[in-house]
Amino acid sequence: MTTSVNRGWSLSYFVSTWVQRVSGFFRFRKSLSSAAAAVHGEAMCWWTDPAKLTALADIFEKNGHPAEGADLRARATIANAQPKAPASHEDAVRRAIASDNPAAIRSVATAFQKSGKGATATFLNNVADGVEAAKEVN
Repeated sequence: MTTSVNRGWSLSYFVSTWVQRVSGFFRFRKSLSSAAAAVHGEAMCWWTDPAKLTALADIFEKNGHPAEGADLRARATIANAQPKAPASHEDAVRRAIASDNPAAIRSVATAFQKSGKGATATFLNNVADGVEAAKEVN
């Protein structure tokens, strides 16, 4: 006669819970992990290479995140469509940053604002504010 000790565990219960845990471990989650969200945010803000953005979009879509993949594909098309700023614009911004005259910096900012470059104009206005504050301290 075989005696068995019943500890509340059956083989079928053990196997079913193990399969649930393993399949849950490998199944992709519907929400992004914090690391994936950080990579997505970093790519959306700072990456400009369309090939890298498209490759990352493929990875997100393959792992069950089609919305994030679509965002990255849209960012890739925007990055591809934006032309590089002319050297004269870069030179004008560098000279404005190096200037000690807040009025001159604001005039350059106004020119950038009129040409549709609002972010650059806001940056230069902030530089002008900093120059004025530095002059008040001295």
